[in-house]
Amino acid sequence: KVMKKFIFAAILFHAAAINAAVPGGAVTLSPGATEAVITAGGAAQLRGRSSACLMPEVRHLPLAGDFGVPNVEKILRTRATMVITDTRASGSGWRLLRRAGIEVVLLRNERIADYPANLRLLGEKLRCRKIAEAAARRYESAMAELRRTNPPKPLRVLILFSALPPVTCGSGSFIHEAVEYAGGINAGADRATGYFAISPEKILRHAPEVIICAGVPENLVRQYFAKPVFRCLPAVRHNRFVSVDADRFCRNNFHLPAEIKRLKSYLSSL
Repeated sequence: KVMKKFIFAAILFHAAAINAAVPGGAVTLSPGATEAVITAGGAAQLRGRSSACLMPEVRHLPLAGDFGVPNVEKILRTRATMVITDTRASGSGWRLLRRAGIEVVLLRNERIADYPANLRLLGEKLRCRKIAEAAARRYESAMAELRRTNPPKPLRVLILFSALPPVTCGSGSFIHEAVEYAGGINAGADRATGYFAISPEKILRHAPEVIICAGVPENLVRQYFAKPVFRCLPAVRHNRFVSVDADRFCRNNFHLPAEIKRLKSYLSSL
């Protein structure tokens, strides 16, 4: 065991020396981080990706881990000096990367304002400030435009990511803000958490006027709400179920303003 530790320490030391001589390379370990790097203008500096990053721009890159899980050996092979992610699973891999001299950049993803902040951070880290700043401003401008117009009467909405059990989001998620930007009142707003299972009693108390299906098949949601207890819900009585693109609406990225606009148009038409 002592010999193995010595050998691994030597590998890490050697990797750190190599990486120090080859600045600029980065590995991304989440689709959100990969999209942010591309949007910020840093795609040419990517050296590896996670198995969940399937964008055409990065499919040619070697795999360097899974979603939020680094493969230390593969990352060292890429000679990257930085690992970027917005999701980080537990494990010793992160500590080993730091010991090898590799910077770990964890992007925030709790608020809508985090996305332009992430773009600016990546602009600094990857030396593509002009492109990143322009992208951040476009995003902020699109969000500001959405704020300028709101439906006369905001509708009570329940957004679901699962039907069995029904899982929604609280005010601790940027999706809560996205619902508000679209002109909705989120059923889970009184919870400061991100995502949680919502009880039938709370659904009935909130009496949603619209049910949004995000990443869960609409037919499964309709089956759940076909129970007699839910017949009195306005959303059920008026058949107001709508699906959103989970890859675009449930990720804080450059697609989000357009997805909010689509939902806003639907809510405004009711």
